[in-house]
Amino acid sequence: QTSGEVYINGINTLKEPVKARKMIGFLPQKPPLYPDLTINEYLRFCAEIQWMDKKKIKSAIARAEERCGITHMKDRLLRNLSGGYQQRVGLAQAILHDPKFVVLDEPTNGLDPNQILEVRQLIKDIAIDRTVMLSTHILSEVQATCSSIKMIEHGRVVFSGSTEDFDNYIEPNTLYL
Repeated sequence: QTSGEVYINGINTLKEPVKARKMIGFLPQKPPLYPDLTINEYLRFCAEIQWMDKKKIKSAIARAEERCGITHMKDRLLRNLSGGYQQRVGLAQAILHDPKFVVLDEPTNGLDPNQILEVRQLIKDIAIDRTVMLSTHILSEVQATCSSIKMIEHGRVVFSGSTEDFDNYIEPNTLYL
């Protein structure tokens, strides 16, 4: 943050960073996985660095694994997972501590078509009970996943509306002869 103030659910991110961080889930473009850990070990590690109550970690892991469809693989090493399952593990760590705001950076990057469809549906499911911000430059991802769009260019909002409004906002750049 270079200027201004940022609040997450009324919490100032500069004055109370730890409290604010507990409200945010984040999945970078490439999930920060440790290949020598199992899914369960990795999620336990993530819970601990999120300062989760130790009594709630086991149930939180079980909920995140179930929500992301990885329960049956919880004892597998992360290095042995496909790209789609690694992305699911990344999503599980992002929602593990039950944040109210989840930021996903290019969540379908590098996935095959079937994995893209699965991750899109998972994102929609996660967005049912929390706010999800999808950061991507792929318009088809936005249109397939989002219900509302805010387009930011050079730090300014240049569009805000529904996906239908957005379809009418974009000027086609294809010339048919």
